[in-house]
Amino acid sequence: MCSYVCHGHGGNDVSLDVDFPHGPYCYFAVVVLSILFPAVQLPPIKGEYNVGIVKLHLPVNFSSVYNESPTNESDGYVSARILYPTLEEPQDLPYLDHELALEYCKETIAFGAPSPFKEFGFLFHNLRLVQMPLSPNAKPLDNNKLPLIVFSHGLGGTAITYTYQTQHLAAQDHVVLVINHSDGSAPVVQKHDGTKHF
Repeated sequence: MCSYVCHGHGGNDVSLDVDFPHGPYCYFAVVVLSILFPAVQLPPIKGEYNVGIVKLHLPVNFSSVYNESPTNESDGYVSARILYPTLEEPQDLPYLDHELALEYCKETIAFGAPSPFKEFGFLFHNLRLVQMPLSPNAKPLDNNKLPLIVFSHGLGGTAITYTYQTQHLAAQDHVVLVINHSDGSAPVVQKHDGTKHF
């Protein structure tokens, strides 16, 4: 067994254990995996402002919408992110939340890949190296008339999936509310009580 380790920014390393004999096979595996799955870095966001982010769970009264009580999947809350312009300096935050990263990789492949590849969650592990320049819980701009964009992900997506796009909108002087759906259209969502819904 040999380990393939990708070194990310801020000490965010990802290791992948490959079950090959030691020696030339291990070196070959390292070279092939480096070519097939390079560490991804997204281009910097171009905008007038830095971007702050708040992660939260919004209480929702589903009974007024569906005439029924909340299901176990929703637990009466909707997981969301708010991205907004700020003047505070950003820090490098992981693209994938640490508490969801492994499940996200595994469930995203299982959700959308054809049958032979549904167990190949490691194909997305390079996303665990990506860093995003964000300011968690930063002070927003003093402008109280910023336009609001409500962003709803598509089938197989999550609020995390669209962080880059929504960060770009926020850097252009918008407040962006990004909602996670817990109706089965997202591969994995962290619920209000901390459990994960697949």
